Amino acid sequence: MSVNVVHLEGSAAGRLIIVGDIHGCADQLRQLLVKTHFTNDAVRQRPELLTASPGERTVIADAAIMKIPCALQPMSSPHHRRPTPTSSPLEGLGGPALGDVDSPASPAYSDHTGRGTNRDDAVHSRDEDVCVFVGDLVNKGPDSYGVVRALRAIGAIGVVGNHDASLLRLAHKIRTGAELTPKESESRLLPLAVDCPDDVYAFLNSLPHILCFHAYRLIVVHAGVDPSLPLEQQTIDAVTRMRNLVSAKKYTAQLVDSATGAPPYVALSLSERFATLERPKFGKSWSAKWSELASELNGGSGAAVMPAAVVKKPREAWEDVEDDAASTRSADESRGGSTAAAAVVGRREKDKKEKWRKRISTVYKGYTIAYGHDAKRRLNIHPYSYGLDTGCVYGGELTCLVWPNTLVSVPGLSNPPPHHKSNV
Repeated sequence: MSVNVVHLEGSAAGRLIIVGDIHGCADQLRQLLVKTHFTNDAVRQRPELLTASPGERTVIADAAIMKIPCALQPMSSPHHRRPTPTSSPLEGLGGPALGDVDSPASPAYSDHTGRGTNRDDAVHSRDEDVCVFVGDLVNKGPDSYGVVRALRAIGAIGVVGNHDASLLRLAHKIRTGAELTPKESESRLLPLAVDCPDDVYAFLNSLPHILCFHAYRLIVVHAGVDPSLPLEQQTIDAVTRMRNLVSAKKYTAQLVDSATGAPPYVALSLSERFATLERPKFGKSWSAKWSELASELNGGSGAAVMPAAVVKKPREAWEDVEDDAASTRSADESRGGSTAAAAVVGRREKDKKEKWRKRISTVYKGYTIAYGHDAKRRLNIHPYSYGLDTGCVYGGELTCLVWPNTLVSVPGLSNPPPHHKSNV
């Protein structure tokens, strides 16, 4: 199964509000949206969406799958419904196509200024905020279905998390009569999967793995990415479960356990440069490494988000410098062996300093990543990355990023169950 990446070209008329892992905490989600003064036509028409407990009455009449606001202009088809996805969380399992797009033929059509949700409305507003979620909508909290329905009702978009994907797989096996493994039979997700309503199932199954907002130079993913690979070359396991990175050389140098025939730490994915890992016991935080490489790629800037302008020498200037250096080396070598040896040492030092270029794809120049998943590290901010899982379901907080650089949070569950309390 290939990773599902949706590229968006347009800009919302209002703000992007990027919400961390919610895990069934519907009350906290509503409190956070109220605190940020979230507004769009859906909320203006139905203010109770930000106050009432979500339930069956919040199910909208239109299709249950995620809808991408037309103002954000998906690259594959800005004016037509259902851009062709790369894959869905349950590719090949009969789920709906990803990311329905409000089209001019739809009653819920919004033009590219982000105005309106119904062409019959007499008054439109340009205050069209877009809620973006980083995944893990379900599990552990008190109202997983309510979270999904509330997000869909306000027109939110986002990516699938590992808990969402696990619920989908389990629900699919139950629906098709497939036999459950002993582990699945004991899963805390089993009650949710057994009773999973069709509209919740359809919405979760329509979510992509990655959203790329080109107008904002922003990537939203649940867990992380391998910096050395473009988005389409990432693996599903990595983008939904990773926490750490380790060099491929160090990973392959692990001693293999003679009993199991496997190394002590098994990678989610392995590229030429990096191994991605779920457990934070080997390697380092992927976002710290990403930040280090992205800062180099962007000229050494340490801004938490993309600077207004990244000043770099044009390619021709670099080539001129290299030509001049080559001419100088030739002149030096003609003067004597010692000068030539010094030049060799200098080249080696330069190559060592430039090794970072092989560890991050140039397609990421200027981009910031917002992600969740890593609750133990809580709010995790580095240049060019925002980790937004602040442990809401564990008694921490629910946090959002009002793009580009404003953080807002509300208290999480006040009395989480003992087995949900974080040990950090």
